[in-house]
Amino acid sequence: KITADDWNVIATGQVLKVDEDLKDRHYSTIKFPLVHGGKTLLAGYTIDVTDRKRAEKALQESEHRFRSMIQEVQTIAVQGYGMDGTTQYWNTASEKLYGYSAKEAVGKSLLELIIPPEMRSDVWQAIQQMAKTGQPIPAAELSLMRKDGSRVTVYSSHAVVSIPGMPPELFCLDVDLTERKRISSLLHARVRISE
Repeated sequence: KITADDWNVIATGQVLKVDEDLKDRHYSTIKFPLVHGGKTLLAGYTIDVTDRKRAEKALQESEHRFRSMIQEVQTIAVQGYGMDGTTQYWNTASEKLYGYSAKEAVGKSLLELIIPPEMRSDVWQAIQQMAKTGQPIPAAELSLMRKDGSRVTVYSSHAVVSIPGMPPELFCLDVDLTERKRISSLLHARVRISE
């Protein structure tokens, strides 16, 4: 059966792409004009894209689960950055630790938000190295900045996440060491007093 869209392909010479769902299967059809013997004919092909669509849906669901889980973790500040240092993700624990809301942080440079001025050059070089090699820098204890300018000591781990078809992202997972440092200082003070 020739449809109005089919006649339009023949009349205009435009290629038409149609995605259809039929009986739990997904199909992609391409229709195009074909000139043969002075006549314009309708040609086309249909591809079953069910497996690709299911894989895309599974990937979206997996990413949604991951983002939801990371968003709600209260003890680990998680930030996602583009390889240019632009903040793309900022979870609730990051808001609490650094003082910036996600709305304030997303779109801003990592260097401007939490990296102290004396560390910016080294951090920028580390980001460039990670972009080049795809390898994260080693985890380390760092003194970073809060919104109010105060410092916070964190144990920072890093991961470069690459998803096919998307640019790589750098994720930082920061654990606040403030309470541990306080307890350690108290213990050291007690040991010195007892000596």
